[in-house]
Amino acid sequence: MRIQVLHKILLVIAGISIIGCSDEATCIPENSDLLRIAFVDGTGDASEITFVEVAVNGSNEYFPVLKDTTVTNLSIPLDPKDSLIILSFVRSTATNQLAISYKALPLLVDPKCGFEALFKLNKIEQSSFGKVEIVNSTLNKDITTNVKITL
Repeated sequence: MRIQVLHKILLVIAGISIIGCSDEATCIPENSDLLRIAFVDGTGDASEITFVEVAVNGSNEYFPVLKDTTVTNLSIPLDPKDSLIILSFVRSTATNQLAISYKALPLLVDPKCGFEALFKLNKIEQSSFGKVEIVNSTLNKDITTNVKITL
């Protein structure tokens, strides 16, 4: 009998605890600062590309220079204080440049969480690749490709 009463009291306490926490901010960011670039062939399938070096020209100090790497996609952090990223893709046969303009907009998720940056790609400013297109202009952690480069 005592165990049943204690069991009911514990259930009531657990229920109150769960209800009390439900209106707390989660502070898990939905957005990302990663520009995701995919390399595809003419049919739209992923295509491997080998680089001697991939570097960012400009103020993005967070991106390390990649050397001697083969990839099908790249994730490159954008600087919220900047509005243009210029990438240099050095291959053994050619060097390609890609410049993309973007905006970093402040977004208040919740007053308890503070601001996060919402990145929006504006346009391809310059490219020496054959075909480059923005397929998702908003950078979000659930989006796997923002820019497609057809090789």
